[in-house]
Amino acid sequence: MRSKAVVFLALVAGMMVAASGVAAGGEDPPPLVVNPESGLPGSSFTVSGEQCFIINGTDEVQGAGLQEEGPEVEVTVAFPTPLTQSTNANAETGAWSVTFTVPEATPAGTYTVSATCFNTFNGEVTAADFDYPTGALFTVLAETPAAPVVPPTPGAAPAAAVAGAPRFTG
Repeated sequence: MRSKAVVFLALVAGMMVAASGVAAGGEDPPPLVVNPESGLPGSSFTVSGEQCFIINGTDEVQGAGLQEEGPEVEVTVAFPTPLTQSTNANAETGAWSVTFTVPEATPAGTYTVSATCFNTFNGEVTAADFDYPTGALFTVLAETPAAPVVPPTPGAAPAAAVAGAPRFTG
């Protein structure tokens, strides 16, 4: 009898772990979209995703008429000082997007972008939250200094022309 209880608990735990990483309908969530994928400090970029729906306790998508906005989505960019924004997904389409501005002092490099869809309905958790797949990146580019302007030397004569026909070797 004890072995049946252990097996049952293991199955329940396995289902809870599996539920934490899937979107509506048991599908894997699609990857995040970062656009553009790189920019200078001070530039803006958008992170967007799909399939963030309100799921009821039976893994069915709630109708859009039940709530004006979809579940909350939290997006984080792992800059040296991380930036986090929250938004609500569209209740009908499950789509969402947020825009970030790269802080001016951010060093050049590649930074991870992550997002979580929180499945809540009227303030109550209705299903496991899910994290979007890892691998979304934003690259901060190094600013290239402008080439110094060298003023012409006053009074310098232009180079003299070379007389004769060009000779090619080889």
